[in-house]
Amino acid sequence: MIDGRGCSSTKVPLANYFLNFFTLRNFEKPRIPSNLRSRAMSSTPSKAGTPGKSTAPDPAIDEAKAAKLAKTKASEKALRDTLLTAVRVVIVTLSLITSFQIRLFAVERYGRVIHEFDPWFNFRATQYLVDNGWTKFFTWYDHSVWYPLGRPVGTTIYPGMQVTAASIYHVLTAWLGVDVSLNDVCVFLPAGFSILACIFTGGIAYEAGSPGRKWSAFTAACGLMSVLPAHLMRSVAGAFDNECIAVTAMTATFYWWIRSLRTEQSWPVAFVAALSYFYMVAAWGGYTFVLNMVGVHAACQLFANGVRKFSWNLHKAYHVFYFVGTALAIRVPVVGWMPLQSMEQMGPLFVLVIANIYAFVHVQSKKMGEREFSIFKRRMFVYGAAGVCALLFAIVQSGKVGPLSARVRGLFVPHTRTGNPLVDSVAEHQATQGDVYFKYFHFNIFTAAVGMVMCVVHKRSPARLFVAAYFFVAMYFSSKMVRLVLLLGPACAAASAVALASLYEWIADEAMTVMEAVDPERKKAANAAAAKEKEGKDSSRAARRAEKKGFGKSSKHFKISDTPAILAKWFRDRPDHRKAIAAIVFAVCFSIGTSFLNRSWMMGKALSEPSIMMRARNRDGSIVMLDDFRESYWWLRDNTPEDSGSWRGGTTGTRSTAWATGPPSPTETRGTTSTSRYSGSASSPQSWRGTTSSGTSRITCSSGPPDSRVSTATTSQSPRTWLASPVASTRMSTRRTFT
Repeated sequence: MIDGRGCSSTKVPLANYFLNFFTLRNFEKPRIPSNLRSRAMSSTPSKAGTPGKSTAPDPAIDEAKAAKLAKTKASEKALRDTLLTAVRVVIVTLSLITSFQIRLFAVERYGRVIHEFDPWFNFRATQYLVDNGWTKFFTWYDHSVWYPLGRPVGTTIYPGMQVTAASIYHVLTAWLGVDVSLNDVCVFLPAGFSILACIFTGGIAYEAGSPGRKWSAFTAACGLMSVLPAHLMRSVAGAFDNECIAVTAMTATFYWWIRSLRTEQSWPVAFVAALSYFYMVAAWGGYTFVLNMVGVHAACQLFANGVRKFSWNLHKAYHVFYFVGTALAIRVPVVGWMPLQSMEQMGPLFVLVIANIYAFVHVQSKKMGEREFSIFKRRMFVYGAAGVCALLFAIVQSGKVGPLSARVRGLFVPHTRTGNPLVDSVAEHQATQGDVYFKYFHFNIFTAAVGMVMCVVHKRSPARLFVAAYFFVAMYFSSKMVRLVLLLGPACAAASAVALASLYEWIADEAMTVMEAVDPERKKAANAAAAKEKEGKDSSRAARRAEKKGFGKSSKHFKISDTPAILAKWFRDRPDHRKAIAAIVFAVCFSIGTSFLNRSWMMGKALSEPSIMMRARNRDGSIVMLDDFRESYWWLRDNTPEDSGSWRGGTTGTRSTAWATGPPSPTETRGTTSTSRYSGSASSPQSWRGTTSSGTSRITCSSGPPDSRVSTATTSQSPRTWLASPVASTRMSTRRTFT
């Protein structure tokens, strides 16, 4: 067969081929038959070292290069792990130290003073527990407040904080022989428990972190929780209130709960979670949130797993937590049978019923065929839903379970329509404004949202699902009531730590592989390894099946679903760009983190300002400490008999009684004080007569009934003598007491 140039298509002389190839008359590249191509390549002489020679690669050289590259990568990985471990240890240590120090501004400025209203009552109750013991504390009826009714203190407060402070005081003084006062223990207790809250929050982030990044998540959570203003607001030194230990108890309960779901054999850890829940019940009335949060997570996990993937570990852990925790909770006097009689605590009970329905359906699924089980599952769903609704209706109609409390109703309706005027009037129960989140969380409110999404869509696990649900629920409730911003603090720290851990690990990887952008051999080897890995993924059975159906590489049109693969390929093929982006991201994160630390430090100083003491400046710039409130009550203590009582109840009455019987002033030494029954009577709406051991004196109230402002008390001095005293003439705040 002859072609257009007169040459045979099967046997073409090699000289004619090259002649035709370099002839200007031919503009197309001629094709060489395969037999001639192989003959020409085999017969072409070439010397060693010439560019035209095709030599086979030496296997020994390639193996040496691969071994050297593997050794270099192993050393770099070891160095990376060592440096990251050292950095984590340093950050966690500094975080725990900072967590304590940032809460001591009030002590540095005002001394070891309990500087809020309710904490003074808590201190007085703790003092009574230390002086009189456990039995008398729970039967204590205080007649010096809420005259003429008094108050059964032992059965109307959550005693967890008083028991904790008294126990620490006994351990330090009786066992360790440390010379410390009960006032100092109560002052430093919030700052000390903040360290434990940081550790438990870090544990939650550790359980929710991605594999290989768990310790980075623990480190980030500890660092965030230590200085987060949402946690600072209730844990500064001197704020001896229930929330200072309640946050620690809540985070401990949550950590042990998700720890019990780590493996199929870890359900016994739920016993520890139940003990932590008992401590939470004894510490604060917000235990209902903890119980319902665990119930919500258990329900979400049941729905996410389905019947086929039912987890017996979840079933056992939840039963242990609910039964043991409820049995211990009803032992707290102020709680009683409320876990079984309160509507807001019925949700976890219904989750318990649903868990048993899931378990029954799961067992039956092993005995039935696919079609038979499908029909059985639909029937169980209908009958189960009808049974739960009937049970709920019966409980409501029976009257054994009370309705939702006004505070809980305020979470679902506007806070001015709860039906309780007292709840509606409290500023802490109002809806949260948008700027409050940036004030108390800074950038973490945004990174926490990213972490929540990551926990839901990427490598979902029970711990990651809990963090996502915790952040979502706490975010909703905090938007309804500004006081509940406190509950969002641990959730924000844990969710934000999950996102930041992934980011920081990626930055560390890019920093330790910077030689890929400098060394050409490393760069070439990295590209070859990435291409080989990609080729292995593309040659998988799933990839071939997708390509056969028209998806993947065979599609010529761009799809949104291909965006992650395109970005991954772009980053994989451009190490220089990766390093530059990592450096920019690190600089931005460092700048934002520095701003967050500065703001937290400023918020720590602002939140440490007490309510009973104030600082002012003279004209010459010197600082003056205004301690009028306490000095006026100390005057009442020294000039009234011990059987005096407080006419006014609530915060005013408790603080006046506590201040009058509290710790001595810094310039004096008090003797032993005791509290006895109040004696006195009201003579008219505009005056009050108090009977003392030395006679009778009359104090006229010029601004309404005696219970309209602050407390009144008996005095052994006449009004004229008292008005002429130095305290009345120099301390204007005394008028707030005697109006």
